[in-house]
Amino acid sequence: MNNPFKKYSISFLNKSWQPIFKKGKRVKFIPRQGELVFLEETNSYYKVLNVIYYLNSKQGIFVIIDELGSETPKS
Repeated sequence: MNNPFKKYSISFLNKSWQPIFKKGKRVKFIPRQGELVFLEETNSYYKVLNVIYYLNSKQGIFVIIDELGSETPKS
């Protein structure tokens, strides 16, 4: 049965594959490639470069992001 309220634990990594946070973040939706994400902890906008699904017993999700800064990005 599909749970509509499920939260995913994802790891945010920078372009050099270094973790942004020590612990994974719990989110309802997995960001897609090309989307913009705002993280309150760093008070910055990020562009999603890639999403990697690690299919093992834990099924990890890694989101590779590039920092855009704290100003609102223009479309």
